[in-house]
Amino acid sequence: ASVKKIDLDLSMIDLIQGKIHIEDLDIKKPVVKVVQRGHQFNFDDLVATLSEGESSQYTIDDFTLKGGEIHYLDLTEPSIPFSYTMDKLRVDIDNFNTSAPNHIQLSARLGKHGELEAVYDGMISDQSNMNLSVELEDVDLTGLSPLFVQMFGKSVVSGELDMTSEISCVNGHINGQNHIVIDEPKVEKVKNLSFTPEYK
Repeated sequence: ASVKKIDLDLSMIDLIQGKIHIEDLDIKKPVVKVVQRGHQFNFDDLVATLSEGESSQYTIDDFTLKGGEIHYLDLTEPSIPFSYTMDKLRVDIDNFNTSAPNHIQLSARLGKHGELEAVYDGMISDQSNMNLSVELEDVDLTGLSPLFVQMFGKSVVSGELDMTSEISCVNGHINGQNHIVIDEPKVEKVKNLSFTPEYK
């Protein structure tokens, strides 16, 4: 992971009192590279280290992330590696608090020209009560072709995906509504695979 610039305004008065209160946090052009091999990721050791530490409470009055990139590489099946990029990532949060509900807005470009818009309302530490809306537009399915080969033994020749999803969770009970449209999908069977697809 890398980042081009971070601007941070920290409340020194709250810090002296033992509280972490960030008045403004701007992160510009962060880049994250994720590598997966089976059930293992290149950040597993970092997650294990963070989980051993004590959880802390903090607030951020204004959080903005601009120009983010996430590069994903799946090497689970070496003969057909799968890579995918999410860029132009933007995240906006007002009055972020680890112990209170938050309103989070996210947008990004998926692959060549797909678009992602998402809005989350709820507590990060408690997913039993939350609302999530997701909208995908013009997602090129050919960019996901290696996944289809691994799962079904078929490559994607053409197709675009549009999807809207509304998910709510109240006291652990999940309710979701999804609308999916796939335009002009076409797949072809891949011959002489060196592995057996997950679903025949």
